[in-house]
Amino acid sequence: AVQMSNLWDEKVSVYAVNMDRSKDRWSTLKKNFNVSGIILKRAPGVDGTTAKDVDPKIYDVNYSNYYGFEYKHLKEQHAPILKRVSSKSETACSLSHYGVWKRHEADPYTVIIEDDVKFAEGMGVADLRQAILDMKTNPNIEWLNLSPSSSVNYLKHIRERYGNIQQTDFVTGTTAYILSQRGKYKLLNALPLKGPVDVHMSKILRGHIYRLEKKLMKHPPWGVGSMISHTFSQDYSKPEFTKWIKWCKKQKIHCNS
Repeated sequence: AVQMSNLWDEKVSVYAVNMDRSKDRWSTLKKNFNVSGIILKRAPGVDGTTAKDVDPKIYDVNYSNYYGFEYKHLKEQHAPILKRVSSKSETACSLSHYGVWKRHEADPYTVIIEDDVKFAEGMGVADLRQAILDMKTNPNIEWLNLSPSSSVNYLKHIRERYGNIQQTDFVTGTTAYILSQRGKYKLLNALPLKGPVDVHMSKILRGHIYRLEKKLMKHPPWGVGSMISHTFSQDYSKPEFTKWIKWCKKQKIHCNS
């Protein structure tokens, strides 16, 4: 039986990934999360502009568009292959999140946010506690995305629904999410990480990925104020990318990354 007697009295620790040079973001974040019931903790982020000598056992910069999807399906459908090299900022983002997983792998649940988020309208600590409670009562949830991207049509990937929670094959973005201890264990035992961190997580945790239909937290529109240079944006000029997008449209799936 799940012990929940103190859940509504306990303070919730929230770990915010923040680079040393982003002091303004940290100041804004502290104001946005200066609410009763939350303990905001800074998780030092890896800076892609200064990071050197990435351990290949932890992160492999080489990957392909096949990595985040079911390889067998792509091969059977003769999908074009795009070889990719992660950008410095994608590498740094992945290593930043890996660092939080590693430092808190023993915690039953870990709430992780990026430093440009805030609660969505009408949402607050009670909703965050409810999300944790939902994970406690459904152990199949290993990754719960609290701020899924609105640019992706998830409906084709939804498996089951539990009120405001939907099971899906993948989610994009690591703006705000909760990982269970089992989810962290799987990710930490599936090294090296490859590609964008959300793509890697979607591959490793497939079957245990959930999202909130109604966002609990939000961030600026995609690309606005972002420090991440995405790999797929580098592919637009390649003939292979055109073939890849045509294949995706034919399959009626989202596969930019």
